[in-house]
Amino acid sequence: MQVNNNMSAQNFGMALKIKPEAMPALKNASIETLEKLGKIGEELKDTKHYHLEIGENMRPRITSHFANKYLPPFDPKQPNVLTPEFLSVHTTWDGTEIYGLTKNKPYQHIIQYESKEAALEAYNRISKQPSTLDKAAEFTKELDKRQIQKDEENARECAAKAAVENTANNLFAKFGTPTEESL
Repeated sequence: MQVNNNMSAQNFGMALKIKPEAMPALKNASIETLEKLGKIGEELKDTKHYHLEIGENMRPRITSHFANKYLPPFDPKQPNVLTPEFLSVHTTWDGTEIYGLTKNKPYQHIIQYESKEAALEAYNRISKQPSTLDKAAEFTKELDKRQIQKDEENARECAAKAAVENTANNLFAKFGTPTEESL
């Protein structure tokens, strides 16, 4: 088995990734903006699936190891009465062009929460942010949190299936009889 050394990749394991093309804007940014980026980097350091890239002119871009990539705006819409546990965030698609999705076209990302209260809390967390950069950071956290929940749900389902299969195998090993054809 071959193991490739991924440690040499720039920003390995970091969820805030500042691209080289952002440097001119960074050098002209205020100290408050730079401190905000540092704070965002700390807040995002433990995300697993979604990352926030800072590109040319400090434009935020949310990326993942999936096909999903998003550009501003990061505009949440208040959950509605018919589907109160869903949060819709209007953004711009910048990911893989599949299933009719086209880069640089408006996109509506929908996140399902466990309750209408959770969806409303997420809406409030994103919408109260003062800037596009802050909204991007908060949306990145929400996307990552939801993907981790999906991963945990999937792991529980797999564990439950494995438990059933193991129990069935153990029962058969203990009480099973050969088929009549093999007698």
